[in-house]
Amino acid sequence: MAIESTKLPPASEDLINLKNLSATAGDERTIALIHVAYIDKYLGRTLAKHMSGLNNSQREKMFAPGGLLGDLMNKAIVAKGLQIIDPDRFNTIKILASIRNKFAHHLEIATFDHPEIERRIANLGAPKYHASLPKDAVRELHALYNDFPSWGKFTDHAMLICTDLHNLQGGK
Repeated sequence: MAIESTKLPPASEDLINLKNLSATAGDERTIALIHVAYIDKYLGRTLAKHMSGLNNSQREKMFAPGGLLGDLMNKAIVAKGLQIIDPDRFNTIKILASIRNKFAHHLEIATFDHPEIERRIANLGAPKYHASLPKDAVRELHALYNDFPSWGKFTDHAMLICTDLHNLQGGK
Protein backbone atom coordinates (compact mmCIF):
# COMPACT_ATOMS: atom_id res chain seq x y z
CA MET A 1 0.00 0.00 0.00
CA ALA A 2 1.39 3.42 -0.91
CA ILE A 3 1.74 5.96 1.84
CA GLU A 4 -0.08 8.57 -0.24
CA SER A 5 -3.26 6.48 -0.23
CA THR A 6 -3.33 6.14 3.57
CA LYS A 7 -5.73 8.55 5.27
CA LEU A 8 -4.03 10.18 8.24
CA PRO A 9 -5.81 11.67 11.27
CA PRO A 10 -7.27 15.15 10.75
CA ALA A 11 -5.03 18.15 11.23
CA SER A 12 -5.86 21.79 11.77
CA GLU A 13 -4.57 24.82 9.91
CA ASP A 14 -2.27 25.32 12.91
CA LEU A 15 -0.61 21.93 12.37
CA ILE A 16 -0.33 22.55 8.63
CA ASN A 17 1.47 25.82 9.40
CA LEU A 18 3.86 23.96 11.72
CA LYS A 19 4.56 21.36 9.04
CA ASN A 20 5.24 24.11 6.50
CA LEU A 21 7.64 25.74 8.95
CA SER A 22 9.63 22.50 9.04
CA ALA A 23 10.14 22.72 5.29
CA THR A 24 10.85 26.46 5.03
CA ALA A 25 12.65 27.58 8.21
CA GLY A 26 16.32 28.16 7.51
CA ASP A 27 17.37 28.32 11.14
CA GLU A 28 17.52 24.95 12.89
CA ARG A 29 17.40 26.57 16.34
CA THR A 30 14.05 28.11 15.37
CA ILE A 31 12.75 24.72 14.22
CA ALA A 32 13.60 23.18 17.61
CA LEU A 33 12.18 26.03 19.69
CA ILE A 34 8.92 26.34 17.78
CA HIS A 35 8.19 22.62 17.53
CA VAL A 36 8.59 22.14 21.27
CA ALA A 37 6.50 25.28 21.89
CA TYR A 38 3.71 23.66 19.85
CA ILE A 39 3.99 20.46 21.92
CA ASP A 40 3.72 22.62 25.05
CA LYS A 41 0.67 24.42 23.65
CA TYR A 42 -1.17 21.25 22.60
CA LEU A 43 -0.30 19.44 25.84
CA GLY A 44 -1.65 22.38 27.84
CA ARG A 45 -4.87 22.46 25.82
CA THR A 46 -5.31 18.72 26.20
CA LEU A 47 -4.81 18.85 29.96
CA ALA A 48 -7.13 21.85 30.31
CA LYS A 49 -9.84 19.89 28.51
CA HIS A 50 -9.51 17.14 31.14
CA MET A 51 -9.86 19.66 33.98
CA SER A 52 -13.46 20.65 33.54
CA GLY A 53 -13.81 21.18 37.29
CA LEU A 54 -11.71 24.34 37.12
CA ASN A 55 -13.09 27.75 36.22
CA ASN A 56 -11.27 29.92 33.65
CA SER A 57 -9.40 31.93 36.29
CA GLN A 58 -8.11 28.78 38.02
CA ARG A 59 -7.12 27.26 34.69
CA GLU A 60 -5.28 30.44 33.63
CA LYS A 61 -3.32 30.53 36.91
CA MET A 62 -2.45 26.86 36.69
CA PHE A 63 -1.09 27.09 33.13
CA ALA A 64 0.55 30.55 33.41
CA PRO A 65 4.36 30.75 33.43
CA GLY A 66 5.39 29.91 36.98
CA GLY A 67 2.06 28.17 37.61
CA LEU A 68 1.76 24.51 38.57
CA LEU A 69 1.47 23.48 34.92
CA GLY A 70 3.29 26.40 33.34
CA ASP A 71 6.30 24.21 32.54
CA LEU A 72 6.29 21.66 29.70
CA MET A 73 7.71 18.81 31.76
CA ASN A 74 5.20 19.39 34.57
CA LYS A 75 2.45 19.13 31.97
CA ALA A 76 4.01 15.95 30.58
CA ILE A 77 4.28 14.36 34.04
CA VAL A 78 0.62 15.08 34.79
CA ALA A 79 -0.45 13.89 31.32
CA LYS A 80 1.47 10.64 31.86
CA GLY A 81 -0.03 10.25 35.34
CA LEU A 82 -3.54 10.70 33.91
CA GLN A 83 -2.67 8.27 31.10
CA ILE A 84 -3.31 10.94 28.47
CA ILE A 85 0.11 10.11 27.04
CA ASP A 86 1.86 6.77 27.31
CA PRO A 87 5.39 6.29 28.69
CA ASP A 88 6.88 6.26 25.17
CA ARG A 89 5.35 9.64 24.30
CA PHE A 90 6.46 10.98 27.70
CA ASN A 91 10.06 9.91 27.03
CA THR A 92 9.92 11.41 23.54
CA ILE A 93 8.71 14.73 24.94
CA LYS A 94 11.51 14.61 27.51
CA ILE A 95 14.14 14.11 24.80
CA LEU A 96 12.64 16.77 22.50
CA ALA A 97 12.55 19.22 25.43
CA SER A 98 16.22 18.48 26.20
CA ILE A 99 17.10 19.20 22.56
CA ARG A 100 15.14 22.44 22.70
CA ASN A 101 16.97 23.42 25.89
CA LYS A 102 20.37 22.73 24.29
CA PHE A 103 19.49 25.05 21.40
CA ALA A 104 18.05 27.70 23.72
CA HIS A 105 20.87 27.79 26.27
CA HIS A 106 24.00 26.87 24.30
CA LEU A 107 24.59 29.30 21.46
CA GLU A 108 27.48 27.20 20.15
CA ILE A 109 24.87 24.58 19.23
CA ALA A 110 23.31 25.88 16.04
CA THR A 111 22.39 22.76 14.05
CA PHE A 112 20.91 19.33 14.53
CA ASP A 113 24.23 17.90 13.32
CA HIS A 114 25.94 18.87 16.59
CA PRO A 115 27.11 15.68 18.39
CA GLU A 116 25.09 16.43 21.56
CA ILE A 117 21.91 16.86 19.50
CA GLU A 118 22.56 13.83 17.29
CA ARG A 119 23.08 11.67 20.40
CA ARG A 120 19.71 12.75 21.78
CA ILE A 121 17.99 12.18 18.44
CA ALA A 122 19.47 8.67 18.29
CA ASN A 123 17.80 8.04 21.67
CA LEU A 124 14.38 8.82 20.15
CA GLY A 125 14.28 5.58 18.19
CA ALA A 126 11.71 4.90 15.52
CA PRO A 127 8.54 6.97 15.82
CA LYS A 128 5.21 5.52 16.93
CA TYR A 129 2.81 6.19 14.07
CA HIS A 130 -0.96 6.30 14.41
CA ALA A 131 -2.42 2.87 15.25
CA SER A 132 -4.87 3.07 12.33
CA LEU A 133 -2.06 2.97 9.77
CA PRO A 134 -1.59 -0.37 8.01
CA LYS A 135 1.58 -2.26 9.03
CA ASP A 136 2.97 -2.01 5.49
CA ALA A 137 2.64 1.78 5.60
CA VAL A 138 4.35 1.90 9.01
CA ARG A 139 7.25 -0.22 7.69
CA GLU A 140 7.56 2.12 4.71
CA LEU A 141 7.48 5.18 6.97
CA HIS A 142 10.17 3.67 9.22
CA ALA A 143 12.36 2.99 6.19
CA LEU A 144 11.96 6.62 5.11
CA TYR A 145 12.59 7.82 8.68
CA ASN A 146 15.94 6.02 8.80
CA ASP A 147 17.13 8.16 5.87
CA PHE A 148 15.92 11.45 7.39
CA PRO A 149 18.50 14.01 8.47
CA SER A 150 18.55 14.71 12.21
CA TRP A 151 16.25 17.74 11.90
CA GLY A 152 13.74 15.60 9.96
CA LYS A 153 13.70 12.97 12.71
CA PHE A 154 13.17 15.69 15.33
CA THR A 155 10.30 17.30 13.43
CA ASP A 156 8.69 13.94 12.64
CA HIS A 157 8.50 13.05 16.32
CA ALA A 158 7.27 16.54 17.25
CA MET A 159 4.58 16.52 14.55
CA LEU A 160 3.33 13.08 15.64
CA ILE A 161 2.97 14.24 19.24
CA CYS A 162 1.25 17.48 18.20
CA THR A 163 -1.14 15.56 15.93
CA ASP A 164 -1.96 13.04 18.68
CA LEU A 165 -2.64 15.81 21.19
CA HIS A 166 -4.65 17.78 18.63
CA ASN A 167 -6.80 14.74 17.95
CA LEU A 168 -7.34 14.14 21.69
CA GLN A 169 -8.94 17.59 21.76
CA GLY A 170 -11.39 16.49 19.10
CA GLY A 171 -9.36 17.98 16.25
CA LYS A 172 -10.12 21.57 17.29
